[in-house]
Amino acid sequence: MPEIVVTHRAVPRALAILPGLAVVACVRVMTLGTPPIAVRLTAAAAIALACWTSYRLLTASVTVGETGVRVRGVLYDAEVPWADLHTVTLEPATGAVRFLLWGVMSPQTVTLVCQGRMLRPVGMLSGPDDEDVERAVGAIRVRSGVWRVPVQREPADETLSVG
Repeated sequence: MPEIVVTHRAVPRALAILPGLAVVACVRVMTLGTPPIAVRLTAAAAIALACWTSYRLLTASVTVGETGVRVRGVLYDAEVPWADLHTVTLEPATGAVRFLLWGVMSPQTVTLVCQGRMLRPVGMLSGPDDEDVERAVGAIRVRSGVWRVPVQREPADETLSVG
């Protein structure tokens, strides 16, 4: 099975603008006169965190492969084997994400429910009717058996002897 890679979506790119605004605000604070050392250190730490967050948003991805689903998010990297995956859904994004993108688009998110955890990969945030995301969700559903297609025949537990 060839890998399906979902990356470079519009929603994470739009969300990556927000840390850039934080960088602008921190640079402005540092250029106003001579702020105390604590303020400068706080602003420098905020700039570093904002740049790292923006980088991770721009490089977020989801890869559907032979062994499972690899997720690269903002705060985590995860490898989800097929045996651990229980449910996958495509639904409207949470209120916070819709608020951040208010007026730009109506985002959808993919939720992967696994044993003991639930992942909402930022790399799969997309606008409505995103064919790449729908293809990846379909491949995940088929491969993991989430659609629960019944087995045609089950092997017999007992051996039958004719005679």
